[in-house]
Amino acid sequence: MLRNLAIAIVQAAILLSFTSTSVPAAQAEFGSEKEARSMLERAVSALKENKEKALERFNKGEGGFKDRDLYVFCANASDGVLTAHPYLKGEHLQEIVGKKGFPLGKEIMNTAAEGRIDEVTYWWPRPGSDKPLEKHTFFTKVVGQTCGVGYYNTAAAASAEAEVRQAVRDYDQALRRADVAAVEKFWASEYTFINPRGERLTRADRVANLRTQRTAVDSLGHEPQEEQIQVYGDIAVYTTLLTLSGRYSGGAEQGRFRALVVWVRRDGRWQQLASQMTPVVAP
Repeated sequence: MLRNLAIAIVQAAILLSFTSTSVPAAQAEFGSEKEARSMLERAVSALKENKEKALERFNKGEGGFKDRDLYVFCANASDGVLTAHPYLKGEHLQEIVGKKGFPLGKEIMNTAAEGRIDEVTYWWPRPGSDKPLEKHTFFTKVVGQTCGVGYYNTAAAASAEAEVRQAVRDYDQALRRADVAAVEKFWASEYTFINPRGERLTRADRVANLRTQRTAVDSLGHEPQEEQIQVYGDIAVYTTLLTLSGRYSGGAEQGRFRALVVWVRRDGRWQQLASQMTPVVAP
């Protein structure tokens, strides 16, 4: 009895050890902050040991210097020419700007120092994608090279996307209920709407239409596979394909529509800056 119990405990311990180590690894689709800093530290050691060989390994992604979305980049500290990068080798680091205009290259070149690791934040797409994400890069200077490794703040983007998705659902519910007070809270002061007939309306116009029931939604539904949310910090672009029946600005509307909504996060909540609905014409 005790022998069987001991065997069961050992088996459970072995199973737990496997699951506790393998599951997180399987879930880590992208590189982390800790892994990025560790890679840079290993890159510094490799450069000090043999600069030419290290740069070759960085460019080939060998020796653990290319891991998911983590990679090492280096540039000559003297002229900024990139000596290692997955697709920008030969370009000048100081001329590279983030996708929102931040001069990240100049910041890195002007700040990097021997024996110290600094960090810079900007917006840059993950390798193989054109969607900008918030990226943090650790960088330093070593043996005449300015090198860095960056990681993406995917948690923040995922959280913002979930918040926008919930805001869309809450807005739809308020619109269905014809709850004017609830709906108008979702419209920013400078909100602009292009209705299905191409007419431009202000926030005041839309509120007035809701109060006089010139705008009313009888039914509204989204096609989930058509919903897309692109988050850019405190701005989000939402597109969808929806089916609705109701009235907009006094005119009857029924059918399928492409909708585009620009959301902005202010004071901890998401509001619409602009939106447009376009009728889908059957071929």
